[in-house]
Amino acid sequence: MKRALIVAATGGFLNGFLIPDMKLLQEMGYEVHCAANGNSVSTFVPEERFASIGVTFHQIDFSSTSPVSKESLTAYKQYKELLNRYHFDFVHVHTPIPGAIVRIATRRKRKEGCVVVYTTHGLTFPKGSSLKTKIVYGGVEWFCSWMTDGIITINKEDYTQMKKMACKNVYHINGVGVDTSRYHECQIDRDRYRESLGLSESDIAILEVGELSTRKNHKVIIEALSKINDKHYVFLICGKAMSNLGTYDFLKKYAEEKNVRVIFLGFRKDIPEINRCVDIAVLPSLREGLGQIPWYQKKRTADFLKRLDYISMRENRGSEIVKELTGLDAPVILDPVFNFDKEQWEKLIPIKKEMDEPYIFAYFLGANPEYRKQVRKLAESTGLKIVALRHMDQYVEDDESFGDYAPYDVAPDRFLNLLRGAEYVCTDSFHGTCFSIINEKKFMIFNRYANTSATSKNSRIDSLCQNLGVSDRRFSGDISTIQKIIDYEKVYCKLAKLKQKTDQYINAAFMG
Repeated sequence: MKRALIVAATGGFLNGFLIPDMKLLQEMGYEVHCAANGNSVSTFVPEERFASIGVTFHQIDFSSTSPVSKESLTAYKQYKELLNRYHFDFVHVHTPIPGAIVRIATRRKRKEGCVVVYTTHGLTFPKGSSLKTKIVYGGVEWFCSWMTDGIITINKEDYTQMKKMACKNVYHINGVGVDTSRYHECQIDRDRYRESLGLSESDIAILEVGELSTRKNHKVIIEALSKINDKHYVFLICGKAMSNLGTYDFLKKYAEEKNVRVIFLGFRKDIPEINRCVDIAVLPSLREGLGQIPWYQKKRTADFLKRLDYISMRENRGSEIVKELTGLDAPVILDPVFNFDKEQWEKLIPIKKEMDEPYIFAYFLGANPEYRKQVRKLAESTGLKIVALRHMDQYVEDDESFGDYAPYDVAPDRFLNLLRGAEYVCTDSFHGTCFSIINEKKFMIFNRYANTSATSKNSRIDSLCQNLGVSDRRFSGDISTIQKIIDYEKVYCKLAKLKQKTDQYINAAFMG
């Protein structure tokens, strides 16, 4: 009998995503094995869980955080021992660290007929990464691609990147597949179902579906609800810790400290029903591996959008996409932060200046080192210090030496205070731009991604700048233009018209 091996970093990942793959291989006549680090899984015993479906589990002490470590060396030796015990005809590896270890360790077995396939769930060197990240992680992937028979990607950007590698067989499979009919056709007794979830009639339920991990960013919702301080809001989380229970313990304690009501629903198979019960759905993830709407989902997306009574967008291009898909008009309205003016924000979050001397506030989500250079240039020409928030969306090597003052773990109120107190603001963030305008700052906006990038988020910023007449604040090569005076009287006239349009839309939507 042919023998197949499926590998991932954690037992939770195997159980959460790869059971269907195991069963498919069994149907194809394979004796199926799997390997991962199961030590952090406490909701089930890996050996027992996989044995129940006829799959043999092997413990490999993969590190989920560091590719270069003592743990990775141990994992390499353990995996080599596994290869010596069994002959595998097919090896399918997932997640970055095992992806490198397994392919390097299996390279000689390929000469004996073993087929090696790697699925990437989001590259570690996406567009916008620092040059060092691209060289190091891109170099590792290029090296490993020579030892790979097939590479599977789940979004277009990763596919484009992997096509540049040495592996000849690169495939693009859009996302993970969702049967949307389950959501369209779902019918429940909403009041009774809400009651079963622990919700009262007056509760405003907010739902996030995602594993308990820092990457899913559940913390930010708890933090936001603590600012609202309204006991009617309830945060529901559907998901479990796939790699450790520390995340659950942390979130539970954090919610108690912030006096926010959180209901941990764990792993659920009734997500369509729960969706029908809640009032708000959120996805605050720091990073996701999925791409844009695939062509085959456009009709269903259009059908879903047509069911909505009101659709609005924050960017002109989004409005155009809705029009293209559905024929419906989706007005462009202001981001909710503009519901408050400068004075209202100051009452909500009083100013607590951290620095008496004038400074430049640098808030970059992207990794482009050139933008850091431009801020340094501005600092040299003005004699001002730089206050920088480092490593915001990813580790950026250049951030290690960037800024004269780099505060850590900055909450929203502190972020706003730092921005308010600045002489100049340099950012690639949409909300960094919004608050710069609200606080009448001299600011410069940099592109987080290239306009041609599949992950570009420039459209929102471009629309805001066009609609408010501040397109000249987009960086075009000369940082000194940041010192130009902005006619905020004209900006606020345009803002007032947009706010009136926004208020009319919201009133119509909520008041009927």
